[in-house]
Amino acid sequence: MRNNGERNSLLQKILEEKNFLLMDGATGTNLFDMGLVSGDAPELWNDLHPDRVFKLNFGFVEAGSDVVLTNSFGANAMRLKLHSSENRVSELNEKATKIAKSAAEQSDKKVFVAGSMGPLGELIEPLGALSMEDAVAAFKDQALALERGGCDILWIETISSEEELTAAALGAMATDLPYMCCGSFDTNGRTMMGITPARFVEICLSFSVKPLAVGSNCGIGPAQTVAATLEMARAYPGRFHYVAKANCGVPVWEGTKIRYTATPEQMFDYAQIARDTGATVIGGCCGTKVQHVEKMRVALDQHEPGPMPTNEEISDKLGKVFDTAPVKSTRRRRSRRRRWDQDEMGRKKKKADTSHIIASNRKARHEYFLEDRYEAGLVLHGWEVKSMRQHRVNLKESYISARGGEVYLVGSHVSPLSSTSTHYQANPTRERKLLLHRYEINRLIGAVERKGYSMIPVQLHWSNGKVKLLFALAKGKKKHDKRAAIKSRDIERDQAREATRYS
Repeated sequence: MRNNGERNSLLQKILEEKNFLLMDGATGTNLFDMGLVSGDAPELWNDLHPDRVFKLNFGFVEAGSDVVLTNSFGANAMRLKLHSSENRVSELNEKATKIAKSAAEQSDKKVFVAGSMGPLGELIEPLGALSMEDAVAAFKDQALALERGGCDILWIETISSEEELTAAALGAMATDLPYMCCGSFDTNGRTMMGITPARFVEICLSFSVKPLAVGSNCGIGPAQTVAATLEMARAYPGRFHYVAKANCGVPVWEGTKIRYTATPEQMFDYAQIARDTGATVIGGCCGTKVQHVEKMRVALDQHEPGPMPTNEEISDKLGKVFDTAPVKSTRRRRSRRRRWDQDEMGRKKKKADTSHIIASNRKARHEYFLEDRYEAGLVLHGWEVKSMRQHRVNLKESYISARGGEVYLVGSHVSPLSSTSTHYQANPTRERKLLLHRYEINRLIGAVERKGYSMIPVQLHWSNGKVKLLFALAKGKKKHDKRAAIKSRDIERDQAREATRYS
């Protein structure tokens, strides 16, 4: 673990002299406008289309940014593995840095290059299957590659869990570079994994080598980002430089594309309010274009910071801040009072509580003879957990497949929420690995290959705050004869009438 070098002192000096640094805007959403196809890795463009990446970086330099980010948000081994490029971590990060540096050097003033380090895309133990050691190693490999490329700062962004924040910081500490940390906070004032802004700062204060700046990025829109930064600055005044790097308004779907609602004039207001909260590093995230950054430059240059705003004042200018009301489920809410109905004998019968159920596969019980049942955890992305909280899941066409010594849920559909960040390449129908003990996997594979069983998903539900999949071994499908069922029902009805007549 090394100490931060001279670059940290230079950054501190510039912040003291200028009182603020203007960051750049969006990377991913702007590359989509340049031809990037949804599902493709933006980081591969550092090799395939370096001219387009340079054009984006240079556009922000011309707009007045003091800091530009590298196109390396997902350039870690875990995320690159999705594109069979996990062995290209060093190459892609170094190329991203050199492109950004060449753009920064076109300016007459000092423009810093910040190496973007986003989430790994996998949950870390104990919530997921990824070990802390592997997570730290992945971040360390990326951080060292960004340092070799010539970055001035490491920029850890869009973090949602304490484990991932710690792993990313430890990876950054393996270099001589200063680093900054940003969490992504939603309308409930917490990250996807439940961290409050104040708690985020508290975690950063516990690190042996502390970040140069801490703050909020991405999220839903400017109001939530500014409010999160305000909470940090109020809870721990003067402990860090604070960051606000908000999305350019609220994302809305228009057909197959996402549009961000903020105008350059609204981002002008956002920049000044962010400065009033105490933020000294200010920029734009998803949806923020060159014209927005130009307005933010003007806003900050001519603004004298005023008193800290209240949440009400933020809401008046930027929109609703935090909605602490419970998220309304798409399922029918059940009353907390006991609900009763009658069985065939007229006796009161308590209905089973189904509030913990996320989704059920009704075809499973109808079409199969279910035998042994199992429960397993799932390797999920953060946006999937959020969708499951609102029951945006369909198991109707799902099945379970075993290959390579692992077991996967295939064919399930998890619908991303409209607020899902475009930093994530949301794939609703991706295969999801089941978390099972080795002896369970061996037993299941044996039952499938030697005894002819099928593995059928039955239900997704919450158990102790975690998502669990209930599935069963099944052999053979049920035969459904509607005419025979009707005939049997008629016979039973006639028998009941006769019994009543002579009783």
